[in-house]
Amino acid sequence: MAVSLSQHEVSDLCLGRPPLKWLPESATVGDALSQLRANTVSENCIVVWSCDPAISSPFDYEECVCLGTVCMVDIICFLVREENLARPDQALHSPVSVLLPKVPGLVRLVQPNYSLSKALEILVVEGAEILIVPIGNTRKAMKKPATRREFCCLTREDLVRYFLNSVGLFSPLPACSISELKLIRTDYPSLNHTAPSSKAITALLRHVPVAVTAGGDTLIGEISPEALALCEEAAAPALATLYAGDLLAFLDSNAPTPFISHIRDMCPVALDAWSHDLTLSMLTASSEDSSEASDEEFTAGSPTGPLPPPAPPVLARARRSGSFSTSRGRRAEAVVCRAWSSLVAVMVQALAHRATHVWVCEDEECSLVGVVTFRDILGAFWDHINAPAVA
Repeated sequence: MAVSLSQHEVSDLCLGRPPLKWLPESATVGDALSQLRANTVSENCIVVWSCDPAISSPFDYEECVCLGTVCMVDIICFLVREENLARPDQALHSPVSVLLPKVPGLVRLVQPNYSLSKALEILVVEGAEILIVPIGNTRKAMKKPATRREFCCLTREDLVRYFLNSVGLFSPLPACSISELKLIRTDYPSLNHTAPSSKAITALLRHVPVAVTAGGDTLIGEISPEALALCEEAAAPALATLYAGDLLAFLDSNAPTPFISHIRDMCPVALDAWSHDLTLSMLTASSEDSSEASDEEFTAGSPTGPLPPPAPPVLARARRSGSFSTSRGRRAEAVVCRAWSSLVAVMVQALAHRATHVWVCEDEECSLVGVVTFRDILGAFWDHINAPAVA
């Protein structure tokens, strides 16, 4: 097992992948937003370098430092700030450095000949989230001007996919339950469906999903970086003004009239600024097809009050199908499993839904007991590989 990891290099996982987009540190938040919106490939982040974009002379790696990466959720959480909601045009002219993580070591530039064993150590033991790997001929890459350097991005998901493809080498680990392996994390962030969505921002800034519950600990959905990214910057005023239960419906229903009305009531200056400066079609699109009854239902009882939380989507589906492998067709719907689910089953679930985590429920009512993340899964393989040999 360890031999196999040592024989493969991180560059092997970059084969066939498109180069990662990048920006100089002199770029603005608006530049990052434009890059991410135009990104049609699978990568959902861009890397920021300390390079001058006008540089055309050769340089080596030491002369150009990787400062970090920027994802759509970073921009959303930045725009949610009160001063930025009111003047998004000014916010977009802020330097991109305001979006970079303040915690060092989350993004690591590694050499293409690093072994997968070393990559696993960096992601599990050292706590990195993203590895930036030079692609192509290394010697040529070091002589390219800054505007032509190419890199690829590797995440924990890529390592999990590698282990799934090589799962036979790690028997009997993959067949063990996540409960037996003690992978269920109970220190997860959560919000009641009646709580303001803005309380999720602290976790979202760490790229951590937030469970949304009802009736105590019944899981009804999640507020995740991936779900918010699908709405792009339109998610910012919704995240700032809606309750958690309403935000789930917002993410799933493409911003219907009731939510636009509520956002306009709660944050009129912000919405006017956004519609003028950012042309957010999702929030200002014509709502002629929506009935007046929906508006009345939303505002009944309070001119700015939220709708009563809709029937829990995850729970409703679980009751109908009896399945605990829910679809990602709905942006806010959570992927769930049981404590007795095997490690390999959880890996398949997460990868199939492009989720970084799987929530763990204990009964048909989807009572939430914890979450399993990619870091937990990779940690299980790390411990297995480094376990002392049994005589």
